[in-house]
Amino acid sequence: MLNKIKKEVNKVKMRNKKGIEPVIATVLLIVITIVVVALVIAFVVPFIQRQMKGAEICYDARIEIKESESCYNSTHVIVKVSRGAEEFELSDIILKVITEIETRTKKISELGFDLPENPHEERTYFILREKVSNPALNITSVAVAPIVKSGTTEKTCEVTSQIAIVCCPGQKCSE
Repeated sequence: MLNKIKKEVNKVKMRNKKGIEPVIATVLLIVITIVVVALVIAFVVPFIQRQMKGAEICYDARIEIKESESCYNSTHVIVKVSRGAEEFELSDIILKVITEIETRTKKISELGFDLPENPHEERTYFILREKVSNPALNITSVAVAPIVKSGTTEKTCEVTSQIAIVCCPGQKCSE
């Protein structure tokens, strides 16, 4: 009986209590929404900025292959590259040599060559064929991709130039 009376008293107390006013509920929802948006911005914006900086680094980095001055023979691959007009810190160049059945990738510095340091500077690389491709295979194309440095980080950019390379005129091109 005593429990029944307590339950009835609690019901009466609950009827006398008022809920949250609709205006206060609306304000609370707006405040919660603002806090959630601020948290998302705090985490997402720096991530996007880092991604944009990585893409921005490579935007100006251009290395072009001079097609008319590049060829190969049975012993060497001759590639003439030109650095673009923009200033950027070139850390290395990736050279891709593509044959009918394989692609081999080497860094120019690993092959013992210097890099073009200034805008519009050109370099011709006479590379021993055995270091970058199987001499028995015909080379179909070559490509280059710059590796740029920004602060303490290095970024390998996408291929900036690819050409269909030909056998040097009057030369034997495979073993």
